[in-house]
Amino acid sequence: MSDFEDSPSYQTVTINSVSRKVQIVTATNNSTKENYKKMLSKPLETFAVGDIVVWGSLTFLVTDIDEDQVIQTKGEIQLCNNTLSFYSTTTSTLYSIPCIITNKITLNESENKYITTVDNQVYMMVSNTSTTRQINPSEIFKLGIYNYEVVSTPDDISIPGILIFKMKYSEVEATTHTFVTTILNGATASVQQGSTLQLNVEVTDNGTPLSPTPTITYSSSNILKATVSSSGLVTAIATGSCVITATSNGASDTITVSVVAIPANNYTYTLSSTSTPDSEIKLNQTKTYTAQKYNNGVAVVQTFTFSVSGDTSAYTLTTVDGNNCTVKCLKSGYTVVLSATDVSDVTKVTTKSITLKSLF
Repeated sequence: MSDFEDSPSYQTVTINSVSRKVQIVTATNNSTKENYKKMLSKPLETFAVGDIVVWGSLTFLVTDIDEDQVIQTKGEIQLCNNTLSFYSTTTSTLYSIPCIITNKITLNESENKYITTVDNQVYMMVSNTSTTRQINPSEIFKLGIYNYEVVSTPDDISIPGILIFKMKYSEVEATTHTFVTTILNGATASVQQGSTLQLNVEVTDNGTPLSPTPTITYSSSNILKATVSSSGLVTAIATGSCVITATSNGASDTITVSVVAIPANNYTYTLSSTSTPDSEIKLNQTKTYTAQKYNNGVAVVQTFTFSVSGDTSAYTLTTVDGNNCTVKCLKSGYTVVLSATDVSDVTKVTTKSITLKSLF
């Protein structure tokens, strides 16, 4: 690979979606120079056969490595001339896989092609991944405008890191997929500043809900107003509105989230018993009373202290915990007042007038 001596500058590419610096030159020993390049990594960096290389607007597949190199990696990359749309039933996801389509005559030579005319038999080269290993014989794919059925993986060709599938022309149409992503929370939602909203999303294919649910990506039109996590949890940041988008298999849906200000505190209290009527207790009867605090109608956790005003010989007060107490009637013909005091603000007291009555 002395070619690299004439091209010392590094260029930015992505290798398996990771940005890297490499040297790329035309492989002059090949007949179609534009489809084949030679690539050299920076010192102490590596790449491997089967890696996907994106350089500018072109996508390449690493097809060969110079095994003699120690400090750097040198290899050959070949232009991916087609894209395979492969639907995985394992993940319910449609993948776009860069691939090389060729024929047996030129498989080991420096040439590849787009399918512009019908070939009875072609070969497809793809990176060997957990996704491509799911491709099985008899599956039919559309390559260009033609349909091809996977026949087998050739036994006479072996390239570690790459899968090579033999395919034959088919009159049977490849399965088409129509995906729809729907945010089940509705078109709009109002979320209080500082609060969260979990989005519920359904993805269908030709009207059938997908299971397992495929990967869903989320985005916010204005992260200063609301953010959204990878699991669809929306967090309201500041008052205003933004649009949250959920996308799966190329299909999207949106919800407009309005972030509203936190209302001013408005505390209210209740003091009651589930035993009715809670305003009276008969002789030797014991009733449990519960104190509860609310802020704008929403229950909040709060501790109370309990007390009773009235003839102490007529009742027994027992504190159960910070929210509950019991009152037992010892004498009839008395009226007492049960009080619950908010520990965080002793000026806030809620009361209940209780009549102590005879049994009959």
